[in-house]
Amino acid sequence: FGSSLRLCFSVMGRTTDVQFGRPSLIFPMAMDAPTAQHYVTRAVQAEAMQGTAFNYTCRKTFESGATSLRVLLPAAAQPDGVYVGTIAGTAGELPCFMCLKQPPEVTQTAAEVVVFGRPKSNFSSLTLLPERNLLELFPVGKSVSVKVVELMQEIQADCPPQWLRDLLLNFADS
Repeated sequence: FGSSLRLCFSVMGRTTDVQFGRPSLIFPMAMDAPTAQHYVTRAVQAEAMQGTAFNYTCRKTFESGATSLRVLLPAAAQPDGVYVGTIAGTAGELPCFMCLKQPPEVTQTAAEVVVFGRPKSNFSSLTLLPERNLLELFPVGKSVSVKVVELMQEIQADCPPQWLRDLLLNFADS
């Protein structure tokens, strides 16, 4: 019965069914409920940045075992780095990790956003929102609102997918 339970999320008028989940054995990434609530509460005071969804999971993120939404934000929205924050919808905000980077001579900042929105059936933690749900909630070309809560670390270029996987797992555990 537990795996057939479903939730319905609504983001900016778009909805998607999300099955309850649990961290996989290969990629056991989850954010416990108190930590998720902590970041969502802190995000209330953060300034929202409006961007546009332009793509989904890049190759390195896919190879690390995660899924993501890619967003274009205004130039110099924040210094380059890896942040914890939230992504907003009509029903509230979901915690996320995001990597912000503004390439030289480009007028926008690119953000790779890993969204936590798939609860365990006992609601003790959130796991990654599957790409299918990201596609339904954040279609390419649509407006996206993100908030930066805390810098986790500086960007490290040209790292292998295994490094990204370990980084994401360490962030979720901290």
